[in-house]
Amino acid sequence: MGAENVVSAPLPYVGRFIPAWFEVAIDPGRFSSVPLSSDRTSCTGGRSWVYTGEPFGWERVAEVLITPKNRNGVTVQNYAGTPFQRIGADDIGFAPFPVEDEATARADGTPVEMEAALALATLSPDSIGSLIYSFAPGDEFRYPKTLNTRVSGYTPEPVFSLESLIDADGVTVLNPTEDLPENFKPEAGFEIRYGRIRLDNGYGPENMNLVIPLRAEVFGSGGFQLHQDETCWLYDLAENISVNFTDSAFTASQTGVIEVDASELTLEEGRPIVAAVEDNRLRLSAPTPSGAESAEAKGIYVELDTGNDWLKGFWDTDNPDTLVDPYAWATFGVYRGNDRIIYWREVRD
Repeated sequence: MGAENVVSAPLPYVGRFIPAWFEVAIDPGRFSSVPLSSDRTSCTGGRSWVYTGEPFGWERVAEVLITPKNRNGVTVQNYAGTPFQRIGADDIGFAPFPVEDEATARADGTPVEMEAALALATLSPDSIGSLIYSFAPGDEFRYPKTLNTRVSGYTPEPVFSLESLIDADGVTVLNPTEDLPENFKPEAGFEIRYGRIRLDNGYGPENMNLVIPLRAEVFGSGGFQLHQDETCWLYDLAENISVNFTDSAFTASQTGVIEVDASELTLEEGRPIVAAVEDNRLRLSAPTPSGAESAEAKGIYVELDTGNDWLKGFWDTDNPDTLVDPYAWATFGVYRGNDRIIYWREVRD
């Protein structure tokens, strides 16, 4: 266009920049004990426990800071978030779930394991030339509830493992054989507790209301014990109790569950609230007309829908590996004993 040609020396740095290696720093994140669902719970904040089998999520997601470096260890500024970036979230690999937990062992001595349902992770640039790989806020974690995981409460220490990190040009960490895998354990400020709701058999005079004992339990060093921290779980005497008279001499027209005005009842120190103005125990009304249960009959079958598997137990002797809702037998006028006691003997001085 009428101008002289511009003559200069060739530029050696024109083109696409490729990092020499990636520097990695991990924030392990922190788990949350806030219930993930509002179903059958009054708690909306953190607790000191999560039940075995109950899903939980993140309070702060785990993150991996990935910084591209040149051969001099200086951060490459024109890689992250530019067309030159050739690594995506799928190029960062972790050990598959379930993962082992270092906190405790199962009943058979093998490590407990944590399962996960992971949402889509993200990889985004920050303001200093690095990339941040973030686990998803919607991730859900769970310790399976089985007979083998019936152990005392423990603070979770699951071992996550970053196993691979490589971009399309083959760039990875400085010393792959030494730096990978890199293990980390998210923090947790609560215990995993093996819990259940229990009903005990009830018996009493035929002219009085009958209480079916109900309580929350957790497993400890001495077996199951009252879970005094349980104040969150909700139950409804009208909706959650089923009564079956098939093995009883009584009928539904003679007795039934005594309902209360409230529909969302909670426990106090692991037991139903009993006060001057309220009695939230599970009770059957005295039979009308009055009468005693047949000595040959099992009694009235009473079952409680806990609403969640983590509060069920392995109550069914015919299906010992299946979680079921708690149940009990109620007898008026005749004491038929406890199904869980094999033998009674009278002791005389």
